[in-house]
Amino acid sequence: MKIRVATKKDLKRLIQLEMSIIDDMQTQLYRELGPERSEQLIFEASLRDPNGRYHHSRAIVAEEDGQIIGIAYGFPAEDETSVNLELDRLTEEKFKIKEKFFPNSEVYGDEWYLDSLVVDEHFRNRGVGTALLASSSEMAKKAGKKVIGLNVDDSNPKAKELYERVGFKEVNRVKIGPHNYTHMHRSLD
Repeated sequence: MKIRVATKKDLKRLIQLEMSIIDDMQTQLYRELGPERSEQLIFEASLRDPNGRYHHSRAIVAEEDGQIIGIAYGFPAEDETSVNLELDRLTEEKFKIKEKFFPNSEVYGDEWYLDSLVVDEHFRNRGVGTALLASSSEMAKKAGKKVIGLNVDDSNPKAKELYERVGFKEVNRVKIGPHNYTHMHRSLD
């Protein structure tokens, strides 16, 4: 397995994997648009906006035999206000909907926010997530951050166990869409 920075040619697979999280979140706008239109919207916004939440420059991938088997997306907390601008603009332009795809703040403090970590279901329990987390730490350090933050869905105890195993601690609770999440931090010092 190889961990590398994502490229533009990876974008289709990145968004495909990311949609498993988006689907689980079941935000109001996702439910209104449905999976296909949501995926197309996120893909198009990611192509257009180099500062966007799901632009390939914000991702690392785990690759095996030339196949992307896992991804991690993240950004510095101070970018949260700008990462969804193109996505929100496209939603209004294409569908005449002013609702935001991600209406809730997801970050806490001066953290590097691990927005998502997804491992293809056929490659789980093989250390892919742990390897992506280790490389995410390097991304956070390069961004000048001393803390990584993330939200884990309370209905996903296996993910929470992984995060705790590598040193994440609960710092807050947050509701995103209809789900309750635990916000966790890990110090990089």
